[in-house]
Formats: sequence, C-alpha cells, structure tokens
Amino acid sequence: MCPPCPSTPIDLIPFETAADRAARAVPPLWPLASSVAVNPFLGQTGESLAIAGARLARVAGVTVTMPRPWYREKISARTITEADLLEAWASAPLPLRPTDLAALKDAAASDAPQPRALPTIADIAADVSGIDWPGLIAERFGAWAAGYFDEGQALWAAPRGKGAYAAWRAVAIHDLTPEIAGLPGFALHVSEAPDSAIAVIARVARRLGLGDEAMDTYFHQMVMTLGGWAQYARYKLWQAELAGGADQTAIDFLAIRLVWEEALFLRYGAQIADEWARVHAAHAAPVEATTDLVIDTILQAAAERCSAARSRASIPGSRRWASPASSG
Repeated sequence: MCPPCPSTPIDLIPFETAADRAARAVPPLWPLASSVAVNPFLGQTGESLAIAGARLARVAGVTVTMPRPWYREKISARTITEADLLEAWASAPLPLRPTDLAALKDAAASDAPQPRALPTIADIAADVSGIDWPGLIAERFGAWAAGYFDEGQALWAAPRGKGAYAAWRAVAIHDLTPEIAGLPGFALHVSEAPDSAIAVIARVARRLGLGDEAMDTYFHQMVMTLGGWAQYARYKLWQAELAGGADQTAIDFLAIRLVWEEALFLRYGAQIADEWARVHAAHAAPVEATTDLVIDTILQAAAERCSAARSRASIPGSRRWASPASSG
C-alpha cells in the first residue's frame, strides 16, 4: 500500500532549489548548426573528478575516466612514466590513495568494477511486471518532444504557446499508449496533476518520501533518463540566462518524468516497496569517492601530465618559457 500524498500546504522552495540543481547538473547540447565544444562535466565543475565520478555512477552508471587497460598500455609503453605516476599520486587525497607507487601499480593491474546506476521506479516496475516501462517512457517522451521542438521538419507539429509541462499534459491526457501497455488510468492521472511543474515535483517527492538529501541525485537521475532532450533544455536555459532571462523547460521536463514515476509507484507500490526503500536510502546517502575512483583519477592525472609535457616539448622555444621552479 503506497503512502497517501499529503494535502497540507508546503514550502515549495526546497523543491525549487533541488529541481534547479538537477536542471543544471546536465551539460547543454548545442544545435547541429553550432560548432561548440562542451565540457560533459559542466554540471559538476565544483566537484573533484572522483566525486563527479561517484555522482555520475549513481545516476547514470557512467565512468569519467578511461578503462584501466588503456592506462596499462601507456604505462607499459612508458608513455606514462613513473615520474608522472608519482606526481599524480602525491596530489591525490590521502585517505583513499594507494600507500605508495608500487601499490598504485598493483591496483592499475586489475580492472575496476563497472558502475551501475541506481534503478528508477520505472526500472523496478519493469522488473516486477515484465513491461519495458523505461523504454516506453523514452519513446512517448521523445515522440512528444520531437513535435514540441519542431523547427519545420514535422508534417504535424505540436501547437506552440504553452510551456513544456502544460503542452505535454495537453497531449498526454489523450494518449492511450501507456494504458494499452498496462498502466490503466494514466491519462486521468495526468489530467488530475497540478497545473504547476513545481507543485507536481513537490507532490511526487513527498509521495515517494524523498528528503533533501535523496532529492539531489534522484532528480538528477530523472533528468538524465531523458538523454539529449534534457541537454537541449539545459541549452535553452543557458541561452536565456546569457540574455538576462530565464527558462523553465528543464524543470518542466523533470515534472513530466516524475509524473511517470508517480503513476508507476501507485500502480506497483506494494510489489516494489522493499526495493524502492533500498534505492531511496542509497539516494539519501552522501556522494563519496571510492578507492577505485581515486585510483582511476590518479591514473588520469598521470596521463594528462605526460600529455601536457609532450605538448610543451613540441612548442619551438618552449624551454625559454619554463618557470624558475621547473628549471634545473
């Protein structure tokens, strides 16, 4: 039995803050007409590489460094030297780094475990129902978004003039695909959702029992599941702020994705309660680097040091620019 959604008035500011952090946690995606190189970790620029790695492993199951065989090959070829490794090791955080250079080399000789993202409610519901809910969400969201952001290619473009959340609701209340797939009452659920994206976000967060700590990576994960559409929404926010304005699209996307999670939670709550409790607790835990992540970031730092040294050596007259500290 899933907990009822509280109806007492609430302070929306914590939910607005968490939603805004999630919107900014993904990098912007520029249109194909642009030629822009974007830092894929732009949303984590205030964190160390190891912490960013822990965060992205939790929400997306991705790594932030190369696989260890790539580093082993460079170490074996002496492209990465012992001096590079030692300098990178010395700069690493003391509590989690290997005890010495030999220990670092021993660690590099073994492959790190592949990260696995925490499952979403859609993932858990898929496991108990045998229905590919993540795939269906991605397909229905993508079909709507392609029409909503159409720039003249579609034969039948979605109407403009509404924000993303309102425009999606107008379509979703007439879309029977989720109900045919096994989610009865989804259109009614959408029609009865609050008009405000933030109100939806707050309602779902409370229904799922999310505190401030759990909202951080759970909301980030929700946005990440929308892939390139979320990155395009982040681009719209980037562009709006450059012009001194604001844009709600990314937060609207979060609300849309949470409506799906809420509906699936209501449908399968009794069957997924134990697994959701585990996932909820994992989202509430602090994002912390692991020993393996620190080892990988040391290897990456060593690779970057040797690459930088080669670049300096290839510049004519570069020895003249060496700092006093780097000269003999």
